[in-house]
Amino acid sequence: MLGLLDAIHLRRRIKLLDDQSVAFRRKYGTSQSRVILFLPWGISIERAEFLRLLPASYFSCYETPQGIVSSTPRIPVDSLTGLEKAFQDDLGTIRNAGRKPLLIGMSMGNFPATYLANKHGLDLISIASGHSGDWLTFNSPAASHIRSKAESAGLSQSDFTGLIAPLSPVNHLAHLGSGSQFIFGTYDHYIPKQSREILIARLGKERPDIPITKVPLGHLATIVLWKFLVRAYEDS
Repeated sequence: MLGLLDAIHLRRRIKLLDDQSVAFRRKYGTSQSRVILFLPWGISIERAEFLRLLPASYFSCYETPQGIVSSTPRIPVDSLTGLEKAFQDDLGTIRNAGRKPLLIGMSMGNFPATYLANKHGLDLISIASGHSGDWLTFNSPAASHIRSKAESAGLSQSDFTGLIAPLSPVNHLAHLGSGSQFIFGTYDHYIPKQSREILIARLGKERPDIPITKVPLGHLATIVLWKFLVRAYEDS
């Protein structure tokens, strides 16, 4: 299995998403749950349900805006702003019920999940994350069409760094909840090794208390099998 599924999928023609869109959808699940889920880029709620990515119970599930990876530097930031505004409602509802939210981020869903968990001191389950969105836009094979579009417009990675890097996972680890955990696939073709190693090194420096699980799987397999890889957590 390893990274074969990634390699096959990346060879297929990538369906072009609307990289200028900040729209997203949210689905509510069980009102007694404390889990808030942020899906991978390009995965709809319906597709996630079909693939059984959703936990047995969850409070809310967010589709990641298609523009979370964009050829326009400002669009990922606007995408995060929109998600954060909606998230405030869920945060308040769960806290008012006497529970502490638990965020689950998958792939690019970690862009909002890590930022919000760190901002509010919440537990995070991070699955297949990279360190920084600006770097991944110009270095991940999954974003090659976005990189080409940006370069055709005369843009380079440096045009994205000032806006996106400060909001990216590698810069939002210090205040994560003590019940957080990170899962990485060591054969991940979507998140290059350098990006994973930077994030793991920063975790080791800033949050050595947070457990890291490394599995010999690719990006897609790590996400699909996350329920079998995650350490026990309470949804109460």
